[in-house]
Amino acid sequence: MSKHLVVSSWEKGKVRKIRSCTIKADEQALYSYGSHFPLVVRNPSGLMIGNGDRYGVTTSRHQGEVRHLVQVLVPFTGLSGLSIDPFRDWIEMVEKQNDFYREVTTTRMNRKTGKMEPFTYSRHFLGGSLIRVYAMIDGKKSEASRSIVCGWDTTGSGYNGVFFMSEIAVRAKTFDEAIKSLKPDAVKKWEEQHHQDAMRQGEWFFLPVDGLPNGCTPTHHSIVMPQLKRVDGQLQRYPVLSGNRGTGHHTAPEIMIGPDGKQQYVRGMVRHQTSEHKVVRLGKVWHLAVENTAIASYGMGGNVD
Repeated sequence: MSKHLVVSSWEKGKVRKIRSCTIKADEQALYSYGSHFPLVVRNPSGLMIGNGDRYGVTTSRHQGEVRHLVQVLVPFTGLSGLSIDPFRDWIEMVEKQNDFYREVTTTRMNRKTGKMEPFTYSRHFLGGSLIRVYAMIDGKKSEASRSIVCGWDTTGSGYNGVFFMSEIAVRAKTFDEAIKSLKPDAVKKWEEQHHQDAMRQGEWFFLPVDGLPNGCTPTHHSIVMPQLKRVDGQLQRYPVLSGNRGTGHHTAPEIMIGPDGKQQYVRGMVRHQTSEHKVVRLGKVWHLAVENTAIASYGMGGNVD
């Protein structure tokens, strides 16, 4: 009953504080237990922004109890990763995709037999969205804006892939337009010519080529891959793709740098350093690696409600 009073009062613009209540409130937000986990924020634009991060069983219950207030649901860790403050920045929703539920099968222990058995349940997944973000200057919305698209990347290794948030380079008017804008022209051209989708892992597309151009050299960028076999007890370093946003997490046995010093060619099994994405098998054929057009991106793995 106390949680209902806190939530309903906040919805009406009043702050009710009950010491024993696990949902807390101030003028701008409702929280699960305390300020470390905002549940829903009343943005300066008036938009009610819900926190789509996963935290714990009770917090998930709290999220359900305030869901009716939420107009757009996004992971706050993703906003933070893109330097966006839901409390201070002016945020507008351009388009919101419906959330959805999907049956997920995992295993759990049977308490009677002590054995692990299959268990199927219905899991909630966030719908994608396109938002516009404006900085606040002297209490007023700035003219310059950033366009952020978020959704599920099906190359991810989770139940529904991996949830991502990307700042795009165009002022898209729809969610579909925003997603399409992430694909570089070179990839669009290749797909039109070959009537098929290019292979992809996260932000990287792979286009097959007829051999390497003259003058290629091995990349000097490498990272440790903890999940791969150790040699003499030591973790090994593997070549890594390096993009416009710096050295990433996508590795392969062979990565060559083109004669222009920019293009990257890869073959073999492409893996993600933290296994966030499914393995892409390129075989012995060299592929040109093409990065998507995002200005910045942030992936949440499975920590999304």
